[in-house]
Amino acid sequence: MNKILFFSVLFAFVAGCGGSSSGGSSDPGVNTSSSESIEIEQVEGFSDRKCGTARYKLKYHRKDGKTLDVTSNKLDSAWSSSNPDVAEFVGSPDPFHKNLLVKSEGKTTITARFRTMSDSIEMDIKPGIAIESLELIAETDNYPVCYPIKPKVYATYTDDTEPVNISNCATLKSLDSDDDDGIDVKIFPDGTVMATEAGVTTNFQASVDDVVSPPQSVIITESEFTGLTVLPSEKTLKPGWQVPLTATAKYANRSDKNISRYIDWKSSSSSVVDIDFNFWAKDPVVAVANPDNSGIAEITASCGELSGTANITSDPSQNVLELLVKEADWAVLNRLFGD
Repeated sequence: MNKILFFSVLFAFVAGCGGSSSGGSSDPGVNTSSSESIEIEQVEGFSDRKCGTARYKLKYHRKDGKTLDVTSNKLDSAWSSSNPDVAEFVGSPDPFHKNLLVKSEGKTTITARFRTMSDSIEMDIKPGIAIESLELIAETDNYPVCYPIKPKVYATYTDDTEPVNISNCATLKSLDSDDDDGIDVKIFPDGTVMATEAGVTTNFQASVDDVVSPPQSVIITESEFTGLTVLPSEKTLKPGWQVPLTATAKYANRSDKNISRYIDWKSSSSSVVDIDFNFWAKDPVVAVANPDNSGIAEITASCGELSGTANITSDPSQNVLELLVKEADWAVLNRLFGD
């Protein structure tokens, strides 16, 4: 594709946008002019007890009588809880439901917004249905070094319901001390467990308040880790710019796995390029070029004895348009605009 044509199209698009957005839906079949109301619907789960998880959908009722499910519409919808200490929305691999985790007794209002409309549900979590017992399931008896595994925790409540998966609510604890046996086991905020040293048996326990599970024993086995790749491996940024980084682990007998959240990151020169880490973010690891300095920094991701690196350059002389050309996916642009 001709690059001059690309930038002609680019500038025409920017000019047409006028620097502002008028909104609009990702679903062309949704007509905002005929909208009537939205409605939060609980489809399953428990919202009346601590550590319960409820799943919700958002319905959009139009004046023409049609109802659309807009739960997965990320452009025009948003969800919130007025008191996250009582209940908050948690991540889910299922985009067609929103998961609400009840964390404690108290009151909160959950609200869903779609365009200019909103719907709310007031919640009052009261004592009564309590957790009677916990069961920790380790998933496997062997935990390889540098392989993140998420045990599951099930709660039995006093109302005799079937055991409920409360992995997002329970606290995991290793019963072994690093000082006693030299093992290095990390437990992360999402309940994931990963060891960085092999050769011993370790014990875990789950708890919610004063209720604890029987301990589970797992053997930390030798690493199946064969390599760690950091992408992008090289990148040039203008000072003040940033780029997400990912670390993908390769294992001898397992599929590759993105372990960016669970390993250590370090910059050889944080005054040039620093690491911004946010465990819960979609891109948890971001390299940020210092707006006041230039140069090259080597970014190292490591777990145990293995590591991977990337070279990030902060260069104030870089032309923005040149960077756009360099980063453009010409195969995609050719399909869009032709040769």
